[in-house]
Amino acid sequence: MNTVELQEFRDGRYGFSPLIGRFCGMELPMTEIRARSGFLWIRFHSDDLLEYKGFYATYDMVRSTDRKVNQHDCQIQFRHALDGYIETSTLVTGLPMNFTGPLDCIWLLEVPREYNIVLYINEFSLYAPNHCGHNFFEILRANGGTGVLIAQSHVHPLLPRRRQSHPQHFDLSALLVLRQTYA
Repeated sequence: MNTVELQEFRDGRYGFSPLIGRFCGMELPMTEIRARSGFLWIRFHSDDLLEYKGFYATYDMVRSTDRKVNQHDCQIQFRHALDGYIETSTLVTGLPMNFTGPLDCIWLLEVPREYNIVLYINEFSLYAPNHCGHNFFEILRANGGTGVLIAQSHVHPLLPRRRQSHPQHFDLSALLVLRQTYA
């Protein structure tokens, strides 16, 4: 029987952050693993036959010489709020005046277990439609830190995500989503 043990490292705080490396079995990385975002997401997976010892890692926090100073933490949480709006226009007010670089925003929508979430998209426009490298909006189901893209929105918690490659174009894009819960 094949055993599947893997370690996955991503440069960011989520399972959909840029992949640094994935190592299987007894395979070891040949170089250091370095996260430049200030966050390192690690996943260890094993099948039901844990043959080896799992994994052990040591880490150091080092002052970065190449980390972008303009990185902005854009995570908005709605825990147990039963309804409301997600609006991108409110994000601009929270950004520093001299902010540059890409912006990746996550809204965490979490409701009590007996409720479901429904989203109604009232307004939607992107600066560069059909260019996902510049901007996109996606809805993910939170799955232990990984984001699983979903088509339906009756699972929770949900992670609506908005990415904009240039904050100067933020005013040229709009997103207004009504969020409600139902039992």
